[in-house]
Amino acid sequence: MFNMLPRINEILAIEFPKVKTRWNNHEVRWVNFSKILTDSDLKTVGNFSKLLNKEIFSQVKTDGRTLFWDKMASIQDYDGTIKLAPLDFCPDVLYQNSELEV
Repeated sequence: MFNMLPRINEILAIEFPKVKTRWNNHEVRWVNFSKILTDSDLKTVGNFSKLLNKEIFSQVKTDGRTLFWDKMASIQDYDGTIKLAPLDFCPDVLYQNSELEV
């Protein structure tokens, strides 16, 4: 039998600093970014620290795979120009740091 890697299909609610999500395995889970940002050095990294702002945090989106914030990061393109890019998290990390809603 094929085991799918858990991916976020839908955002159900945003309650700073948590996001209620529906996953492709039909689970409803709460992702707590307070825990993710507090338990790591991410809270001190420029773009990630912006997620501690309630207004910015509420702009979270999903692409059917993970959670992301549009135009929150910058990347250098092949031609050397700097472009805005989404700030996202590995969906496996989000799954491991989420709690099943009961």
